[in-house]
Amino acid sequence: MSNLVINFFIENNLSLENKTIVVGVSTGIDSMVLLDELIRAHELINFKIVVAHVNHQMRLQSIEEEQFIKEFCHKKGIDIRISYFDYNLHPGNFQEEARKFRYQFFEEVINEFHGDYLLLAHHANDNMETIIMRLLRGSNLRGYAGMEPVVQQSNYLIVRPFLLLLKDELIRIAKEREIIYFEDETNKEKTYTRNRIRHEIIPNIFWENPEAHWQFAKFSEVIRNADEEIKKIVKQFIEDNVKFDEQRVFFSQKTFLKQSLFLQKEILFAITKKVLLGHKNIDEILKLINAKKPNIISKVTGKLTFVKEYDKISLYFTELKFPKVHMVISTCGEYEIDENRKVIVSEKNNDKNILKNNTLWYNKSMLPIIIRSRKKGDKIQLLTGTKKVSDLLTDKKIGIIKREQVLVLEDKNQNILAVLGIAKSKHLLALKDYDIIITLKENE
Repeated sequence: MSNLVINFFIENNLSLENKTIVVGVSTGIDSMVLLDELIRAHELINFKIVVAHVNHQMRLQSIEEEQFIKEFCHKKGIDIRISYFDYNLHPGNFQEEARKFRYQFFEEVINEFHGDYLLLAHHANDNMETIIMRLLRGSNLRGYAGMEPVVQQSNYLIVRPFLLLLKDELIRIAKEREIIYFEDETNKEKTYTRNRIRHEIIPNIFWENPEAHWQFAKFSEVIRNADEEIKKIVKQFIEDNVKFDEQRVFFSQKTFLKQSLFLQKEILFAITKKVLLGHKNIDEILKLINAKKPNIISKVTGKLTFVKEYDKISLYFTELKFPKVHMVISTCGEYEIDENRKVIVSEKNNDKNILKNNTLWYNKSMLPIIIRSRKKGDKIQLLTGTKKVSDLLTDKKIGIIKREQVLVLEDKNQNILAVLGIAKSKHLLALKDYDIIITLKENE
């Protein structure tokens, strides 16, 4: 006897034997036909069925539907789990919030029963609606392909055995087998975009081409295949050119801009997927990458900060903070600036140290000195003349992150003796009688 579920599993090289299948059942015609197919397949192959039902609590009929599926599963000896969607706890677009809730619940049931597959009753008409909705609202390339028949999740597969079947075929099967199901009257309301597409656009498409669902299926396949090829290119670029650490990803502006605009967007989507950016966010990042300013810090979202430092582009997955430093040094010892930097003031011991940029010399009798964050308008007297500290940093091509962290050494008369690690003033260089060494230590 032919079985839609068994045939689908064979065609997709999937095994049913001794597996655990969680099936989403709303009690509508589609999911009840799917459940019936599973029960019939179970007579031929050994596997476990678990029903997952969500009561959306938006219609009085929901109570009747819940009771029906409970009794149905009890009679058939099928495990069932039920969850209740409370719209008051999930404000926003009802359909979108309910969809998220369902998938989260389905995953909980999968984990409870160590499920192998989540079966859903989406059919060809559903896929057509999804593609049209995404074309209207916008999506990425994969999204425009619509639903996928098999989707790999972390520890299970989402399977849609009916994705190439028309709704009319499911109606025919339900009628032929006298399958009991419930009609959700809200599916006829034209309040929701999907319902308007279902009742006004899809019929006209079939009027133009009765086989339109096959064209949509081919469209989906072409887009998915194209997406796979593009993902390979993007993956290779990331492996060759993008570096990752705990807080950020970074890459060369010059190398990145050699890619087409389309690939630039796909690369950005790929490397920022953990913060789920939208198209507007990606466009904003591209605008910042192309900006003429060599140094930029810009908060893209609450979870992502863009940093441009000449050719280096960094995307930080954390909020960047630059606490102000103001530290008085009056004696020898170690002074912690932050978790990555400290200043060590010690007795003179090795004259070779003073040649290093991060090491200074001074006289104990001239203490105290102050180590502080730089301020707007700071100037330092170099051997070549007086220079604004900001101009000095520009000349040295110091990136904006380091600029925000730059420290100056100031004497008790508020003269800047040094920009730590970068430049020493002519007054410091002229100091011959020194007995202490000041060293800035930075973690790698």
